[in-house]
Amino acid sequence: MTDQELANLHQGYRHSLTRGVKELPPITERPCGKRGRLAKSAAHNLWDQLKKYEAAVVLLFHEFLISLSVIIVLNGIRGCPR
Repeated sequence: MTDQELANLHQGYRHSLTRGVKELPPITERPCGKRGRLAKSAAHNLWDQLKKYEAAVVLLFHEFLISLSVIIVLNGIRGCPR
């Protein structure tokens, strides 16, 4: 994949993220007397993760030959799935 194609993918991904933020459901305000974290929707949590790990997602687009079994093994070693 050429550098131009990778730049186009990255630009398209950023455009999708900015379009997606407009469609997110609003976060409800905290009721009086309540404390703690506000609950967000599953869509909002997914958008947060895609935004946070933007570089890794774009790299996965670029290196599409990465074996997902290796990723699963690494997560198993780290103890992520329980």
